[in-house]
Amino acid sequence: VSAPRFAAQRLHLPCIVFNVREVRRVRSPAPETLFTYGVKADGLHDLLITTEETLVQFWPARPTEKKFVLVRPWDRSLLKLSDFVEPTKFVEPSDFGHDMESEEDYCTPPSSPSDAWSSGSPVNQGVVDLES
Repeated sequence: VSAPRFAAQRLHLPCIVFNVREVRRVRSPAPETLFTYGVKADGLHDLLITTEETLVQFWPARPTEKKFVLVRPWDRSLLKLSDFVEPTKFVEPSDFGHDMESEEDYCTPPSSPSDAWSSGSPVNQGVVDLES
């Protein structure tokens, strides 16, 4: 996963992309102005999506030439920690003493972009350009 960065006055966020295999409209108790679709995507459980938009329906017996994907911004809370690891037990690099190189010498994965805004104020984080 690449680090978030600004380029050409745009914020580039790391994302997870899932290929959609099937979209079918399903009956829904939602008002007539909303449509509900069953969606199957690689790497995800089956989803129900409710929207005001009319989506292209397709499935293996009725394929479409277009490719559809679901995109989700990366969020480190998506990682499941083992039951025996508590988040408060993580060791900071400074706890290892002076026998390690500085933290700037390593390229570490970014934290979730939402973490920076969760306190109500942006956090200035260093970004490494992995593409150069």
